[in-house]
Amino acid sequence: MPLPNALSHPVPLTPVSVSVDAPAELVRRRRRSDRSLMEQLARVSKKLSSVGQIELLQMQSYPKFHNEIGVPIVRVGCREFECIGAIPPQDHPHIYLNMGDASGIVCPYCSTLFHFDPSLGAHEADPADCAYGDMD
Repeated sequence: MPLPNALSHPVPLTPVSVSVDAPAELVRRRRRSDRSLMEQLARVSKKLSSVGQIELLQMQSYPKFHNEIGVPIVRVGCREFECIGAIPPQDHPHIYLNMGDASGIVCPYCSTLFHFDPSLGAHEADPADCAYGDMD
């Protein structure tokens, strides 16, 4: 059975009454909607801000390592850390690396190969010169 043609079965149009106040009411609704959206955005922004602050604090506590001396492998005592490439101001963008269950990871900026060594402390490296502590 063929589908009916939309033109062969026209939908009757229902008259709509429009008052002169309709545009003003639309503007009021729009303002309420905008206000509601702004309030929602403010709440989400506040939540994200607090999450961002927590993440920033966590990232600041990660150990930092560099390879300014240019060794082929740096052994580290943690699986999550920050690679800074070299000692500032010659550092590359600071990147947070997470080995997960792997035994090593390569920094995508400086191509340093980091190997996890459980005999080292979390902030220790071999060679020891590759561990970086902020000089505040």
